[in-house]
Amino acid sequence: MPEVKIKQYADVIGISVERLLEQLEDAGLSTKSADDMITDNEKTELLGFLRRKHGKDDDTEPKKITLRRKKLTEIKVPVVSPHNRNKSRTKIVNVEFRKRRTYAKRSVLEEEEAKKVAEEAAAKAES
Repeated sequence: MPEVKIKQYADVIGISVERLLEQLEDAGLSTKSADDMITDNEKTELLGFLRRKHGKDDDTEPKKITLRRKKLTEIKVPVVSPHNRNKSRTKIVNVEFRKRRTYAKRSVLEEEEAKKVAEEAAAKAES
């Protein structure tokens, strides 16, 4: 969608044309009418403005990432029948291993450690 009319773009997004025009005006883009064209650059500027307005910065990255893995394996367990002890059978049992790993940014860990040190120093100063 390189260049589209504002009316068509509002239909694609699923909002009213008036609301889209208000958002474009709030974003500081040139005032347009419903029949004017909107470029990709204007669309990205509008998206960035709306993200900042709703509390999501463009540079926001997660501080921690948690990976969860689940691995299924089968093991064979010998089963001895009570009346036939000489013959051993095996039974297959499904085993599920769940592994969780959390990775944190070093800058976040350093900030948390600095806060703890400051709190400990404040507690010692009060004593």
